Amino acid sequence: MSRFRNPQNGHTMKVSSAMTPIWAALFGWAYWVYQGIWSHAVLSAVAYGVLISTGLWPLIVLVMIGYAAASHGIVDRHYLMKGWQRVDAFSAGLVASSVMPGERATIGDASPLSAKDDRRQPLSIVRSADR
Repeated sequence: MSRFRNPQNGHTMKVSSAMTPIWAALFGWAYWVYQGIWSHAVLSAVAYGVLISTGLWPLIVLVMIGYAAASHGIVDRHYLMKGWQRVDAFSAGLVASSVMPGERATIGDASPLSAKDDRRQPLSIVRSADR
């Protein structure tokens, strides 16, 4: 799953998921139109049209598999080229960190974790010996 943040307004958006290859394979050019990736929408529509008009329509399966395999990279590259910044799940607060016995979770410099802390800062681990 890929998340990106627009640096101009701070909007964070999930742009691809585990289903992305399936949607790209099943819906082809329509999926790329939905994503706003017009170059691949046109390219896949032309490829389908050429393969159908030349009688090589069984090769459409190869195009579908190719787009399914490359779909995450295509979507990610599209948003990176638009200037968006990749947000990993950890910094977005989506993944909990494993804290071992004798350690305490902190946010930011070394303030104890509490409900009112800013969750957008990275979580760090402080070992008992470090206190």
